[in-house]
Amino acid sequence: ARTIDARVVCLSAAAAARVDELAPVLAGVRLPERSALVLGGAGVTRQRAAAVGAAYVNGDLRRAVAALRALGE
Repeated sequence: ARTIDARVVCLSAAAAARVDELAPVLAGVRLPERSALVLGGAGVTRQRAAAVGAAYVNGDLRRAVAALRALGE
């Protein structure tokens, strides 16, 4: 995120086990102040995203895009 000045870093996970494996790493990620970590996919829940300090985006595509745009503003 720092190298390319990314405002949003998105990760999608199909399996909850993968999210649980990555949780310690994700929880330790320190993004630049204007950047946000966003998790989505079938393996992610609102609770799993919150546990690592990430925003949760899932559901229909229009809502996901609107939420990502709001994070980027």
